[in-house]
Amino acid sequence: MDTFRHVVTLTEQGLLERALHALSGPALLPPEQRSLRVFLDSHVGDLRRSAVDAEVLLRHETEPVRVAQLKDVIGRATLVHGGSVDRGLQLLAEVRDLAAAHLGPDAHARAACELALAIMQRRGDGLHRTALDEARTLVQHAGSRSLSVLPYLIDAEWQAVTGNLSDARASLEMVTLLLQQENNPLLDARWATIASGVAVLDARYLDALAHAEYAVTRADASGALTVRVPALGMLAYARFITGDDPGCVQAIDQGLRLAHPGSAPELAFLDTRLQALIAAGDTVQADALADRIAARLSDATAQHAYQSRWHLMTRARWLLDQGDTDAADAVISDADDRARRTGDRPLVLRGGYGVYFAHPFDAGAPASASLGFERQASLVSPDQGINHPFVLSQGPSGINLSSPTRNDSFGSVRVGQAPNTAVTFYEFGRVTGYSQQFNFGLQHALSNGIVLEATASEQRGSWVAGRGS
Repeated sequence: MDTFRHVVTLTEQGLLERALHALSGPALLPPEQRSLRVFLDSHVGDLRRSAVDAEVLLRHETEPVRVAQLKDVIGRATLVHGGSVDRGLQLLAEVRDLAAAHLGPDAHARAACELALAIMQRRGDGLHRTALDEARTLVQHAGSRSLSVLPYLIDAEWQAVTGNLSDARASLEMVTLLLQQENNPLLDARWATIASGVAVLDARYLDALAHAEYAVTRADASGALTVRVPALGMLAYARFITGDDPGCVQAIDQGLRLAHPGSAPELAFLDTRLQALIAAGDTVQADALADRIAARLSDATAQHAYQSRWHLMTRARWLLDQGDTDAADAVISDADDRARRTGDRPLVLRGGYGVYFAHPFDAGAPASASLGFERQASLVSPDQGINHPFVLSQGPSGINLSSPTRNDSFGSVRVGQAPNTAVTFYEFGRVTGYSQQFNFGLQHALSNGIVLEATASEQRGSWVAGRGS
């Protein structure tokens, strides 16, 4: 196996640090290996430096695979380092489009999943769902087990953030089943990090600690900072809530050395440190750190990360400790408002469509043809089956079994006389009728308990009995 193929295999297995080490030999690499090394270094090493290298290579690159790798690096760096969220997401969307046009179903599905994850983490308002639905469809067509895990991981993270713990647990259970046949430390670390967060919200603190420790172990095996930093963040918080103060400080210090300055993960580490200082009663250091976090949050980009919304509750606790109840109430109100925007939008669109077919004989055409010489009767027990309606020895009562005249008149009689038979027939040219029914509705929550709703519905019938159609 050549070096490039070996590196690609290691990357697919989630062993990013080993893959990067395999490319660290000659100083002058062929083009396909240069772009891949920049891509790997962006996950394992310095994302900002990798983005600069990617910008340089992109100026002269036209091959779709390498262009996609380089744009992915630039897009993620733009999002992490406080650039335009719209530009960062646009670059990831271009990576998805390149993959769709040139790179095959697996690359297309992977890029779609990464875009959905970025939208969720940077917008935080449910706008990722359309992208996630698209990614699910693409993953099904790709057929890769490791790819099939990604939509469930994204959904589990979102459900945990929005407090839907039962749905989060269901998605994590699916990930567990899918990963049983895989040995992918990158995916294992992502699963364990989310599982730790769900356990915290469930107040299962020892489970949270166990998941966080496993997440760090698997993240170290992968070597990717993209999973190592979040795993350390969960480990720091799990140690804090289980009373391991030295272990908490150690995890925070290690995470802050790895986290990108000004990033959402850095904010998470600082928030955990602030909670620990408040719990320890260290007012001086807590005040200084609270001011430092406030300066971080003045960046508009940080406002989109859901870590900033979680920090608002920590800040409210700090303000209450300071005795500033009015400011704490204002922060809590802001947190509540942001939480409402983070969840489902108050506007719901619903629609439906159906086709319903009529019975072939709904116009009175019988199910069988008859010349009229037979007799039919329905006899019902008078007391709901206790007694027989009749016995064979006596025959049925109330039924005229006299035979009609059997000749070529076929039951025709003179004018004014009652007919004594009825000839029926099949209508061979009859078209089965059908009805199309559809509706469209809008529902908007104005406030708690008040909903404004407007619905339009219509039904269209074709070849319906009795209309001459």
